[in-house]
Amino acid sequence: MGSLSEAFRAQLAGTHPNLRVVVVYPGRIATDFGLNAMGERMADAGTLPAEVLAVLGGATQTAAEVAHVVCDAALSGRGDIYTQPNAFARVREYMDRQSA
Repeated sequence: MGSLSEAFRAQLAGTHPNLRVVVVYPGRIATDFGLNAMGERMADAGTLPAEVLAVLGGATQTAAEVAHVVCDAALSGRGDIYTQPNAFARVREYMDRQSA
């Protein structure tokens, strides 16, 4: 997504300078999506398998919390956003381990 969004930003900059591209990287969101996620119906939509939780980390956010972060990003002109408070640091750690 990073390369695609950067290319889109560069393309729009010359023709539509007032448009912004915001990429949202959400964490877990408390919705009914989990009822049919992972190819199987889960009894509790808020419960994910332990191996999935270990990778995702962070707390489950409400849809309203995520919407607030997205609106703030759109209004402030920020580019890429992670809705989970420490998600960027976790992604950076992962990328650093991959390049080591």
